[in-house]
Amino acid sequence: MWLSSGELAQALGYKQENAVSKIFNRNSDEFTENMTQIIDNPRLPNLGMRIFSLRGCHLIAMFARTAVGKQFRKWVLDVLDKEIGASVTTVGTLGGGAPLGAALIGSGIGMMLGGVAMMLMP
Repeated sequence: MWLSSGELAQALGYKQENAVSKIFNRNSDEFTENMTQIIDNPRLPNLGMRIFSLRGCHLIAMFARTAVGKQFRKWVLDVLDKEIGASVTTVGTLGGGAPLGAALIGSGIGMMLGGVAMMLMP
């Protein structure tokens, strides 16, 4: 499934169709060719149209500064909490009193964050 920049902007609650293009341009180094492509624009043949895969849409939504973007980020955090097996209830500890750093080191997230998880250890 692919969405155009305009469709994605509308879904995220932006008033301007070019809002998604601006987000992409600011963060283009984080996108892969599997996440976004330029195709021929059926309405304006001389201009290409940027489309986003589902993964690309997710990344744009992470950067979106709208109410929908905010809800999306909360949803992503809830999904990550379920994957880890516990929810973060206070800064620095997990729901059973386990230190946040230990939980990160024991999860795939710790691999991505590198030394950050170690700094969270008491």
